Amino acid sequence: MSEFTKSVFKLGLLFSILVSSGCARMMLPTSETQLIQQSVDGGHKIELEMNYVDAYANLKRAYDKCVAYRSRVPNDTSYIVIDGQLERDKHQATIEAKANYGTYVSKVNLKELQDGKTLLTLYLSKSKLLTENKNAELSQKRFVQEQLRALGNDPKCN
Repeated sequence: MSEFTKSVFKLGLLFSILVSSGCARMMLPTSETQLIQQSVDGGHKIELEMNYVDAYANLKRAYDKCVAYRSRVPNDTSYIVIDGQLERDKHQATIEAKANYGTYVSKVNLKELQDGKTLLTLYLSKSKLLTENKNAELSQKRFVQEQLRALGNDPKCN
């Protein structure tokens, strides 16, 4: 098991414990504005060589397959739901990952650029249990994974 996988598993386990104990609202942002303000490095941005509609479809499929979560443990109500919005009239799309008690885990904005390109912006919640360096390291790995997913190149999720 890779170090990244171990870290994600530990965070997930900790998150499940916190959520089931009602501490999630203390640990995660409770509004979209708060998520953006407190996101690791103020968010990560990259231009993709594809249109925003295809990037949205790829990300939505990947999120539904690999990020959405509902506990199967009796009496454990923890979950992560995916809320996606494709706004063709505004030439943009958004995908949010939300957890228990009205908390936000992450948000991806996709905005159409000229020549069929897309600006992808990832806002990822900082973990208050990790150091700045560890938050930055895990955030960068997630950003790389997000790019692969948007391009439809994540072998596990696309």
